[in-house]
Amino acid sequence: MKKIIIIIIIILIAMIAISTYQNNPRTILANLDTAKLESQDKQLICKVYFLGIFPVGRAVLRDEGLVKFEGGNFYHLSAQAGVESLIAKVYPFSANIDSYLDPGTFLPVAFKQDIQAKDKGLNKEVRYDQINNVMEIGGEKRIILPETYEPLSVLYKLRRIDFSKISSFDLSINTNQKNYAFTGDITKENIKTKSGSAGIYRLKGKIFRRDKNPYHQSKIEIVVLDNAVKTPIFIKVFASGALITVRLIGQE
Repeated sequence: MKKIIIIIIIILIAMIAISTYQNNPRTILANLDTAKLESQDKQLICKVYFLGIFPVGRAVLRDEGLVKFEGGNFYHLSAQAGVESLIAKVYPFSANIDSYLDPGTFLPVAFKQDIQAKDKGLNKEVRYDQINNVMEIGGEKRIILPETYEPLSVLYKLRRIDFSKISSFDLSINTNQKNYAFTGDITKENIKTKSGSAGIYRLKGKIFRRDKNPYHQSKIEIVVLDNAVKTPIFIKVFASGALITVRLIGQE
């Protein structure tokens, strides 16, 4: 029994060490051309890991710019994610998300989500009336808070903030009828890379319901470069007992 416990402890220590090394911003940037990250990339390619160690899939974030949508011009953000290799054969999964923003305020006016898994699919469409603070989903209208975001637009909002002037953030999110808060603290760090020193901002926050309901809480950490476009290089999400990390591996 003691040998088994020792082996388990060794494995856990090794897993923590591997995760710490792989998720270190210095390690991530060592495999990227930081000079190219200074531009407004239209496509960010990311690798998704379970427990920060085991690769499970890939995600692509796209900035489509201004597009025609239902007769108007809107700013379009999209994301696609899916599992890879053996996991895809055992449990196929894919997700497609589209967000259309008002080009003046960059607040969402429409959010579409299409998730396909092995045994079921989930489609969702949300419409936002930011002027009257109302959202509609599944034929039902709900009251939302001023300046309400969804996942893609909230990341875009954070990337447009001048972090040198603030030390915390408090944003509202709603994609499923309940109003959530996304709050956190911001710290700046300087790290050494193969091409010189680089500044990063580390955002540590949590998502929770505004009505103080203790359930459905998540912890999130986002690391972005201190450049003009605040390129996200690492995201860590702990929700429902699971740890998922996302690391930037390329851009176009």
